[in-house]
Amino acid sequence: ERNLPLEKVKNARDLASTENSPIKPGRVYRIGRVSDATEQDLEILYGQIGVKTLVDLRSPTELRDDPTLEREEVFAGFTDMVFYENGNKVKELGPEEKRMQKISKRDKLKKAVSGAKKNTKEVV
Repeated sequence: ERNLPLEKVKNARDLASTENSPIKPGRVYRIGRVSDATEQDLEILYGQIGVKTLVDLRSPTELRDDPTLEREEVFAGFTDMVFYENGNKVKELGPEEKRMQKISKRDKLKKAVSGAKKNTKEVV
């Protein structure tokens, strides 16, 4: 069977299962929103399959829409690294840092007008 037998995680499969794949079986998996995993799903992923690395390629919008993003039992033992497109850099997050930082409307407004000159119409 192409898809892994997971209860809650959708679209989980071994990428070697596609025809003519150059990937060796059991090496790279495509997994939907892993934060939805049940205890049984986690046993399959971490216990039976032995997943050791998670690479989350979701956009900031997708991450923001994930209510289970910070589940300790899913992400414990992994290093969180975030790619910042604006600075074209990768940053390793500390233990207290969240992958998605909530930015208040006030802070967004401050950032938008921070480079504007006084008494001009640069910010509309």
